[in-house]
Amino acid sequence: DSILADIADPALKKKAKLLADAAIAGETVQRLSAKLSAADADAACASAYSKAAMSSGKGACVATPDTSAAAGRRRLSATTYNVELMFKSSEVSDDALAAAANELKANGVEGVTSKTSVDPMQELKAIPGIDTNKLQTFDREAKEAAAAAPSPPP
Repeated sequence: DSILADIADPALKKKAKLLADAAIAGETVQRLSAKLSAADADAACASAYSKAAMSSGKGACVATPDTSAAAGRRRLSATTYNVELMFKSSEVSDDALAAAANELKANGVEGVTSKTSVDPMQELKAIPGIDTNKLQTFDREAKEAAAAAPSPPP
């Protein structure tokens, strides 16, 4: 929890917690990214879960306004968001991730990409505001915890 204390943004904090939990469990994470128009970040996340046919109870969502040139042609009431959904690999299989990506595309969502087996520690290092010294300590402790954890049944 010490690495989460320095993160003010609730969505980033939820993402960091998911990543930290995955690291402690010795798991990788799954990433699903897309561009969605919405009134705000919460609406963009809700839309992403809905259009991907995924439960919002799984994973973490971070939506940031798209500042690329293409996003400049936005409608008055909506902003284009870069939406990232992350899930622990124990909760969302590779097949389920592919199905969610296909569901987003079928619903007309643009910029859909997915990535399996993402290293949670690499993702944590990319989150702004996390103290690097705390992260190094956490990395060591997470590796020890993962090594000591019983293997999941086949």
